[in-house]
Amino acid sequence: MRILKWAIPFVALGLTLVIHAGSAAAYLTPGPTPEPPAGTDGDNILAIVATQFGPAPASPGAADSHGCRWYPGDLVATGLGSIGGLDPTAPGDVKVVNGVTYHIVVRICSDGKPVIILVPTLSAKSLAQAATSRVEQALPHPAVRSAPSTGKGIVNLGMWYWTDPAAYTGKSVTAWIPTPTGILSATTTATPTTLTFTPGEPDAEPVTCSGPGKPWLPEYGDDLPSDCMYTYRHSSEIDPSGTFTARLTITWHISWKSSNGTTGDLDSYDTSTTQAVTIKEIQAIVTR
Repeated sequence: MRILKWAIPFVALGLTLVIHAGSAAAYLTPGPTPEPPAGTDGDNILAIVATQFGPAPASPGAADSHGCRWYPGDLVATGLGSIGGLDPTAPGDVKVVNGVTYHIVVRICSDGKPVIILVPTLSAKSLAQAATSRVEQALPHPAVRSAPSTGKGIVNLGMWYWTDPAAYTGKSVTAWIPTPTGILSATTTATPTTLTFTPGEPDAEPVTCSGPGKPWLPEYGDDLPSDCMYTYRHSSEIDPSGTFTARLTITWHISWKSSNGTTGDLDSYDTSTTQAVTIKEIQAIVTR
């Protein structure tokens, strides 16, 4: 059949094989639009596509964010005619390529040209996992804010730490695929849960608080405590570099919800920033 004949050349021309972490499902993500092989008319050439990202179409035939419309393969018989050798009398036609089961859809974009698409069968969780990598890439690394500043810390004086509130907000990405029964989508969301300061001082334990922390203001004075605070017990001169290497970390809870009602949690994710911290020791002079 024609649609299988051109599958391998098109993979070589710009499609990349990807394996989902935590999933046995292999899928192909689209690269640049390939040119048709020499000697063909280029009509209705097969493409192998998997996860799409962004707002999902409300229903089969509705436009996606690129203005393309996706139709189940069994709708070929209801108005598009026989395309690329597809049998319009075989609803829900599927193909198996290299052991992966694909169902057939037809995509029509702004040029009005129907293109046969093979979409692998993926679960809602697999879609959520596909979206996770994009969510993680969008997560900010926390800016280190402190009082006293990280260059002027003092032994036994509590150091407030915080980050910009704008960095401490949730991020979501939606992944979707067309299926014979409609659009299946999964939205993966990263929600910040804790802010952790690892001071870098020998034998020191990390300290954790919820929220982005509260900025220190001069009117608070030196004695007001903060939920996000650490007190150094040693001068940084004990380190050969003269500084402690501290780290500020946001921990994100990763969850997902699909259009078919299933939900779940995935592994948490951390974004961190390291910071050199200088701690001085004030010598007191006692007189009588």
